[in-house]
Amino acid sequence: SFSTPSNQVLLRTLPATDFLTIQKRRKENSDRYPAILPAYPQQPFFSLLFLPDRKATLTLRTFEDQDGIQAGNFREFVDSAFDEIVNTGVRDLIIDIRMNNGGPSANAAYLYSWLTEQSFPFVHSLELTPAGLARLQTNRLQFVKNRITGNFTTMDTATTTVPALFGLGPQTPQKTPYLGKLIVLVDGLTASGGPQFASLVVRNKRGLVRGEETSGALAGGSGRMYTAFALPNTQLEVVISMVRIHFTPPSSSKPDENVKPDVELKRDYRAGFKLE
Repeated sequence: SFSTPSNQVLLRTLPATDFLTIQKRRKENSDRYPAILPAYPQQPFFSLLFLPDRKATLTLRTFEDQDGIQAGNFREFVDSAFDEIVNTGVRDLIIDIRMNNGGPSANAAYLYSWLTEQSFPFVHSLELTPAGLARLQTNRLQFVKNRITGNFTTMDTATTTVPALFGLGPQTPQKTPYLGKLIVLVDGLTASGGPQFASLVVRNKRGLVRGEETSGALAGGSGRMYTAFALPNTQLEVVISMVRIHFTPPSSSKPDENVKPDVELKRDYRAGFKLE
């Protein structure tokens, strides 16, 4: 149901399309328009390209370890890639996370751990609904209740005594990190763990971000402890998170501000999603 500009409420039924048909149409469109990439990750999902003058491009189209598109093990690839980057003496590194559909937050922090020699903060605090708190399977965190929202927020996350759960507490850098110049490429399809990594780069002033504003927030977001329910009329399943992640103190940040590039590079999406 929806409302028209004249406040008339109308009801429309949208026919569902099974996933096999969607896959078939994707293949047909790819064959018909080979120069246009669809708006979802394409192989190779992980790649490392060495360029002249001790430069390299690390491309990551997902932060998943092993998902439905069979991307492979994220951390194994990152480890091997940075071993080569460091051992070959790369001075200028581009990390391309455009069209990255995201993945676990822990992998965003893991990628950044290869870019610093200092311990670094990742998640400042977690905010849980009462149902989320009831499902939390740990007694190692303390919470305070917000009297206005009724939600619960973790306490003392700035101290070194907080357990390294869910990205809380100081994150440990790698022993031989890359410390050269860094550029991170993002776009409007950089989602989930992608903007979380870009947020680390921005907040720690580690490098430049170029491209388009991401679809993920600079100061936090959601993405832990999911619950599912069916909409009453359509019976469509909806999955939502019961946890909000704060990268900075909630009172000092704009919660809905996305990661914005230092240098904006716009694409004409009418020509498809081909990357250059």
